[in-house]
Amino acid sequence: MIATIHGDLAEFKGRRVSARATAAGALDAYIRSLVEYVRDHRAEMSAATEISVNFRPEGGAALSEAATSTSTLSHLERLLARGQESGEFGTFNRRVMVTALQRALDGLPFLLEADADLDEYADEPAALFARATRP
Repeated sequence: MIATIHGDLAEFKGRRVSARATAAGALDAYIRSLVEYVRDHRAEMSAATEISVNFRPEGGAALSEAATSTSTLSHLERLLARGQESGEFGTFNRRVMVTALQRALDGLPFLLEADADLDEYADEPAALFARATRP
């Protein structure tokens, strides 16, 4: 179940991000597509979050720890590097920015229980990281 959700989410985000010509547009699409996916797949995301938070295989790492792995975050680091190299983005530590962005978005499934307006939620992190990355 987790692998299917993560695969579907990656494909969903990937289509939207790759459709953008600029790094700034791609970053915005990344944030908004994640929020959209969570909004439209509430039951699946709630279940996946519950599993991720609580499951730890014997002798293995918790699923929630996989979210901080280098491979999981490298696509975002590449996107930020592209923006820095093109001059769209300013100077900042990409690992710190990626971690902050991912942590801001990791909380989305928890907002489902609070019945939050996820359409509105997309605007704030999109604007926040647009400001944080600009030159």
